[in-house]
Amino acid sequence: MKLRVALIALVVALATGVASSQATITSSPLTLSTSSANTFVTSGSTPNLYYSASAGSVTVDVNDTTDTAPLTVDFPDLFGDDPAPGSSTSHVYSWTSGDTDSGTKTVAVTDAGADSKSHDFVVTRDTTGPTGQTVTLSGGPNYATLFVPLVFNTGSDSESGVSSSFDPTVDQVQRASAPLTAGTCGTFGSYAPVALTTNGDLTVVGGNCYRYQYKSADHVGNLAASWSAPTADAKVSTLGPTVVDTAPTEVSGAGDQYWDQASDTIFFRPAATGSFTLNATASDPAGVSNVAFPDVSAVTGWNGSTGGTDSSSPYSSPAVYRWTANATAPGPKQVIATNTGAVTGFDTITIAADSSPPAGQSAIPTGGPWFTSSVALTVSPGTDPVPGSGVDPARSVIERASAPLSNGVCGTYSTFAPVTLTGSGDSSVQSGTCYRYQAKATDNVGNVSATSAPSADAKVDKTVPTTPALIFSGLTNMAVAGSIVYFHPGSSGSFTVSAASADPESGISAYSFPSIPGFAAAGAGPNRTYSATKAGTDPTGQLTVTSTDAAGLTSGVATFSLVPDGSAPTLSIRCDNAPCKSTPYKNTVMVTFRSADTSGSGVGTIRWTTDGSEPRINHGFEYVRGIPVQGLARLRVRAFDRAGNGSPLLGVTVRSLATRLFVATPGSVMVKAKSRTVEARVAATRRSLVTARMSGKSLKKALTWHFVLARGTSVVKLQLPKTIKRGTSYRLVWTITADSRRVLKSTRVTLRK
Repeated sequence: MKLRVALIALVVALATGVASSQATITSSPLTLSTSSANTFVTSGSTPNLYYSASAGSVTVDVNDTTDTAPLTVDFPDLFGDDPAPGSSTSHVYSWTSGDTDSGTKTVAVTDAGADSKSHDFVVTRDTTGPTGQTVTLSGGPNYATLFVPLVFNTGSDSESGVSSSFDPTVDQVQRASAPLTAGTCGTFGSYAPVALTTNGDLTVVGGNCYRYQYKSADHVGNLAASWSAPTADAKVSTLGPTVVDTAPTEVSGAGDQYWDQASDTIFFRPAATGSFTLNATASDPAGVSNVAFPDVSAVTGWNGSTGGTDSSSPYSSPAVYRWTANATAPGPKQVIATNTGAVTGFDTITIAADSSPPAGQSAIPTGGPWFTSSVALTVSPGTDPVPGSGVDPARSVIERASAPLSNGVCGTYSTFAPVTLTGSGDSSVQSGTCYRYQAKATDNVGNVSATSAPSADAKVDKTVPTTPALIFSGLTNMAVAGSIVYFHPGSSGSFTVSAASADPESGISAYSFPSIPGFAAAGAGPNRTYSATKAGTDPTGQLTVTSTDAAGLTSGVATFSLVPDGSAPTLSIRCDNAPCKSTPYKNTVMVTFRSADTSGSGVGTIRWTTDGSEPRINHGFEYVRGIPVQGLARLRVRAFDRAGNGSPLLGVTVRSLATRLFVATPGSVMVKAKSRTVEARVAATRRSLVTARMSGKSLKKALTWHFVLARGTSVVKLQLPKTIKRGTSYRLVWTITADSRRVLKSTRVTLRK
């Protein structure tokens, strides 16, 4: 082809008649230009065309000039395109993805004067990416804004080369993320593509960690074969630390300081002294570097309370805050936390003085004035002036005074003393006692209120009244047997029942009596008189009476009943527990009466007479026990039941010989040797006076004894003198007298030696 070009030049030169030595071409460098992706050209005396495996095109421009026109340009064969020489100084070469070509290519230029020039350019197929690329964090690893700056090193490429800086249009970056907790990255997820600016990542989110890896591309778009090493962890936290003041630690004066979490206020009582340390919690995804506590040492009464900085959790003030008496309140102060990215956050704490005691407290019995168990109280804790530490219910004091309770009246009260309540009441109260209550309130820093006014009286009565005792009186055609009132059926009548109950504490306030069908009731208080309004024959059953005291307690139930009774009792007479005989009895006869009223009111009384008159319910002797008869007795007897029904009249005549005196003595008695008594068994039918006289030849004077002899048989012992002669016999004469009757008996007494 070069030969062809030379011949053409020669022809041109001959035609124009100009010698070759007179050529006038001005040479300028060849230029390559392309708009195809993945194609790269360089300039210079020998430009380069780099292309990848993709399709593309390149424009080759000849920039020579001549004063002997025209120029003839012969472009080389490239990618199978071999254009014929011509006047065009520009040619576009195109190729497909399967086309390949390489090496040095020459463009020949001639003019009309047969002057010639040639220009070379190099064609290189480039399918290999760069190597040695890196990406690193700029600054960090903690970032306080939503931007992670990155530094890219694009690496090297021996063919088309690489750009000197990151090109977001062709270079690739992947990012992995993990949650950031307290400065520590969690588990990272998978890498995924991320779009960056030339300086870094603007798509990060606070509270996360990030890692990056990088592939650079050469000038024809070939990416590096492998990812760069990952960056260090980038920790993004933009909000600053979260700080929360927590309850201070009480060092001294615990009862004189109080922490109010709701208002972040530590109250203190200026009249006292005490100390505490401040505490806080702080958190930040990037991690907390330190927490700084306020310095209040310049405030009056807070010398040395410098606070300080704590760099480890749990966070507490290194210096103890101490106040002295009459200290001034420091007021609101900030507790400041700083994270590892130097971002700060704070919480405000107020150190406030409280010297005002509560007011308005009270302890008032609920209901009353009577209480039958515990005394229920409505306790008002009072209020603390605002701003203040508030009332401390645990330090409120209820005081109680007591007085004896008698018949509903309170006596003299004792002095007030603290009492412990159970729930909302006083369960330690005693029956028969009055109580008054008063209250003292204390706020949370120990300011104590004045004592409230005493409450009204609370009267405690836990004891029910005694069960009423029933007394029946004013009986008309009525009779009472225990708790039964008997009445004559079909007749009018009335009775009064009186109830007696006692309650020494609150006193009896009312009695409850029954309504009785067929009877009208009259009266009040403990007495009721019932009058029959119609004839009745049916019993009423149990009728109840109760009492109620002033405390509302009801007594036990007393009962009585109304029972009709129209039948008379039975009656019998017995003599010595056997039917009476008409013949005389030798001894005293015990006459007894027996009566029964099994179907009615029961036997009320038995009346008897000896003068022949007829016994009546209010006439005659009332039978109490057996009647002894020792002579002649003519008896008339009648029994009456409790309703007044009388039995048939009975009569009996009883004769007894018991008034006659019969005596028995021994005929002889032997006195043992050395015995000094005469023993004899003597019997008498009546109680008698006895004179015993013993005489004999050896006695200058008779021995005499006097004594009373009981009815029946008795052993009589007569004391003998020491000087009496033994071995002889004596005569003992008994003189026994009962009333006007006298009996003499004789006994021979022999004394052994």
